[in-house]
Amino acid sequence: MHRLKFYSLNDMSIGYNLNKLVEIVSNFEDTKQDYTINEIIEFYNITIFIDNNLFLTKWSEEEVTLIKDSNKQFKTIVNKYFSSIPGSDLGQIYENIDWNYKDNFWEIIEKFNTFKAFEESEFIVFLNLSSPNLRNILCNKKTVSHFDTAVKDYIISIPVHIEVLMDDFEVYDNQNKLNLPKSLTIEDKELLIINYINSANPNLNYLRLISNIQNNKDKIVISDKVRLSTLKKIEEFENKIFANSSGFNTKLVVKFKEQEEEVLDKSNSHSFEYSYSTNWIKENNDYNSLLNNFIYLFEYVDLQMRITLTNNISEMGTIERIVTPRSQNSYNPSMWYFQKNNMANLQMIGYYGQLKQMNIFLEDIIEWFFHEYLSTEFNVKDYRIKIPSQESKYFEKCRAILPEMESILKQFNLYVNDRKIDHELLQISSEHLLLNNCKSLIENKYIYAENKDFQRITHYLFSDQCMLAYVDRITDGYKNFYKLIQNESVSIDDYAEYQKPDLNWLLENNFIEIIENKIEFSNVIQIEILEDLYYNEVISYLRYPPEMRAEIYKFIIKGLLKSESSLFSTPEQDYFNYHLNKSTFNDSLDLRNKYSHGTQPNYKDDEAIHKNNYMIILKLFILIILKINDEFCLGDE
Repeated sequence: MHRLKFYSLNDMSIGYNLNKLVEIVSNFEDTKQDYTINEIIEFYNITIFIDNNLFLTKWSEEEVTLIKDSNKQFKTIVNKYFSSIPGSDLGQIYENIDWNYKDNFWEIIEKFNTFKAFEESEFIVFLNLSSPNLRNILCNKKTVSHFDTAVKDYIISIPVHIEVLMDDFEVYDNQNKLNLPKSLTIEDKELLIINYINSANPNLNYLRLISNIQNNKDKIVISDKVRLSTLKKIEEFENKIFANSSGFNTKLVVKFKEQEEEVLDKSNSHSFEYSYSTNWIKENNDYNSLLNNFIYLFEYVDLQMRITLTNNISEMGTIERIVTPRSQNSYNPSMWYFQKNNMANLQMIGYYGQLKQMNIFLEDIIEWFFHEYLSTEFNVKDYRIKIPSQESKYFEKCRAILPEMESILKQFNLYVNDRKIDHELLQISSEHLLLNNCKSLIENKYIYAENKDFQRITHYLFSDQCMLAYVDRITDGYKNFYKLIQNESVSIDDYAEYQKPDLNWLLENNFIEIIENKIEFSNVIQIEILEDLYYNEVISYLRYPPEMRAEIYKFIIKGLLKSESSLFSTPEQDYFNYHLNKSTFNDSLDLRNKYSHGTQPNYKDDEAIHKNNYMIILKLFILIILKINDEFCLGDE
C-alpha cells in the first residue's frame, strides 16, 4: 500500500498526496484504538500538510474545515503512541515500519524525546540486530548525543558507513549536515576508510571522493599511504569495468583534410566527428588568421568571448546532478565537460601537427602575439615571453612553459595598473599569481547573479525540475516554464492552488502578466538575459547590444545582478584552477604544481603523457591569448 508522505513544499508528489489526504480524513474512524505504526506515522505526515496550509482548489470550504479540525486529533494519536514506546520493543516496531517512513520514525522519536525512555543496553541491542539506516539516526542531534558511544561503535563496526560520512564531509551543503557523535575520532574515521577500501565491494564513486578529499583536522585526515591504496583500488575497479566492456562507447574524431568546406560536422548521438579544411588553413596562413581559427573553427570561445570549455551545471543531466555523489570541494566535471574538452584537446593535437607540416610552429605564433601583434595593434610595448625550443623534450617544455604563463598574466596586470610593463617591478614580485587576481582594462566587464532571488526566478523559468512546466491538459512535454509559455496558451487557472504562490510571485515581481486570461512575459528581453545567465553563469556586458545593456542595468539597480571586472570570469577562473593547481578544487589536474614540485608522472611511456599535458597547456595558453585580445578589442572600441 502506498501511503501518504510529505517530502518538501516543492515536491512533485504534493497533488497526489493531497488527494490521498482527503480520502484518509473522510474515512477516519475516531473510535479505533489499534492503529499500526505505519498508520500513526501517516497521521504525522498529514499534520505536516495541514500545518503548511496545503490544500487543493477543488476542495469545498466544508472539506477544508473538516481537514483542519482533524489536525489536533491526529497529533494527539501520534503523541500518545510515541510517548509510550518501550525500548525492549524498538527492534520489532522498527522492522514493521515501511521503508519510506523510517526517517519519520526517528524524527518523531526526537520531537517527543522518546529516546530518553530507552536503556542504552536496549539501544545497542537494537543497533546490532536491526542495522538501521545510519543517516536517518544522525539527522537527530539529541538522540545521537544521548547515545554517543553506542552510535560511534555502530558507525565504525560497518565499513560502508564511511559513505554516510563522506556525504557529510564532501557531498551535502551546510543545511544537510549530519550530527556525528563527539567520541568519533580522526583515527576512527581513517580506520573506517581502510576497512572500506579492503571490503568486498566498495562503491567506485565514493572511492573517488576519498582519493580527492583534503585533510581537515576538524573533519578527517588520511595519510598518503591510505590515499595511494584508494587510488590503486580505483584503478583495479576501472580495469574490471573496461575489461567487461560495460557501458557505451562515444567516438570523437578530428580530421584535417582537403575539402571545400571550412568545417564539416558529421556528428550524431554517440559519435562526434569534425573535419577541417587544410585548403583553408594553407590559404589563410598569416598568424592572425591561424589564431582566429581557435574562435571560428574550433569554437574555444563563443561570440561573447566566453570560454566554451568550462564546466556548467546546466549541461549536466538530471541523473548526473542528483544521483552521482559529488564533492562540494571538487570541480566535478560533467560528462559533457569531458566530451567537449577531449574534443578541444584533439583539435589542438591535430592543428599543432598540421601547422608543423606547414613548417609553422604554434609556439612562434604565441610569441608573435605578445612581441608584435599587441605592439602593432594596441601600442603595448615590451611584452616579454620565452617559449621552449622545438628541440626540447615534452617534459622539458611542460616545465619551461608554465612559468611563462604566469609571467604573461603578471605583465598584463602591470599594464592594467600603469598602462606600461615595468620589468624591474615584475622581477621584484615573487608571489604566486592567483587567477582571480588577474585584472581587467574594462569596467563592469562581467555580469553575475547577485542574490537568491535570481535562483528562484530562474528555477521557475528554466529548470526542468519546476512543476510550473507541467499543465495537465497539455500533453506535449516542454523543457521548462519558459518554453511552455512561449509555445502554448496557458491560464493561471490551469495550475493547482499550491502552485499559485509561485505564479503570484512572478506576477508581483513583473516577470509575467495576465493578458485576456493568458500568461505572458512582461519583458521578453529581460527573460532572454536571465536565460543566457542561467545557462552560461556569466554575461559579457559590452558584448550585448545597447537595448539589452539597459535592461541589465535595471537588474543591477534592483540588486538582482551585479557587475565585476577581471580578465577571466568566475567559471573561467575555475577552469584554469582545475587544470593548474589545487587552490580551489581537490580533484584538480594540478599540472602547474606537479611540474614545479617534481611530482609529475614517471612511467615507461612518460613522454607520451608529457606530450598530452603539453597540448593541454598550449590550449590554456591560447585561451589566455583570446581573453587578452578581447580586453584590448573592447577597450579600443
